[in-house]
Amino acid sequence: MKKMISLLAALVLALVCTAAFAENAKCTLIEDMEQIGKTPCTISETEYGPLDVTKGGLDNQTYVDLIKQMSFTEVDPSKTPEGEYVVLAFPEKNVRYDFFLADTQNNYFRQVRTDANGAETETLFQAKVPKELSAIANIMDSWCFSVASAQGLTPDVVANMPGPGWVLDTLEGKAYWMTDSAALELFLEDTDNYKVLINRPNSASESAEWTFAGTYDEKDGVINAVHVIFETVKYNDDGTEADRVEGYDRSSDASFRLNDKGELVCENAGDPALEGLVFERIDAPAK
Repeated sequence: MKKMISLLAALVLALVCTAAFAENAKCTLIEDMEQIGKTPCTISETEYGPLDVTKGGLDNQTYVDLIKQMSFTEVDPSKTPEGEYVVLAFPEKNVRYDFFLADTQNNYFRQVRTDANGAETETLFQAKVPKELSAIANIMDSWCFSVASAQGLTPDVVANMPGPGWVLDTLEGKAYWMTDSAALELFLEDTDNYKVLINRPNSASESAEWTFAGTYDEKDGVINAVHVIFETVKYNDDGTEADRVEGYDRSSDASFRLNDKGELVCENAGDPALEGLVFERIDAPAK
């Protein structure tokens, strides 16, 4: 499953304030990350194995700058989460940092120092994360994927679905469908996840838009949605988007299947405007 996370407006450069440095006195994560590219450093995770983050051409600084916006507080070791974690290691400094993937809400990570005799000292920290940033574990997990992708260690996405009629545009990972009143785009987001975007014009300057997230059930031959966002979108005179207002954001039991005519049918959408819609497959728009 693709792990790259949308970081939105959080991808900005920021310096750490004096107060943050004072709070980080016992944790040298930021200081150590400043040395990436200057000292040997690896980042590892069970799915990809050890990753060398010192190779050229990698977008390491983005992730360094994100973590520089955080501050850290030492917490009781009894709160150490269980489960998998990303490891950021600095062998020459005899220090590593374990970022727990299963507990993103509390933003715990562990600093492990090794002395000259090989004895390890573990300290658990909690990252104070600005509300506009993703959790520290998510950032590190995203970094793992970024590094692994740059080194050719991530699997290629196969832009198709089992069965006739579900083949997607292999260039963009999309399929296009239409009714008399609405358009549907099917996106392959990664090897497991799909997005169904339905746009239904209300007028020349406004449309209703539903975005469903779901997975493909090979046994039943349907896409089962787990989540949906409904928005009203307004447009400028030149057709560019002017405003977007959220109507609802909730779980979904919608499903999308092919009928015996090869048409895409929307069922259990939970919205009267979508019930029973039948979409006809069309060619991808000309580039």
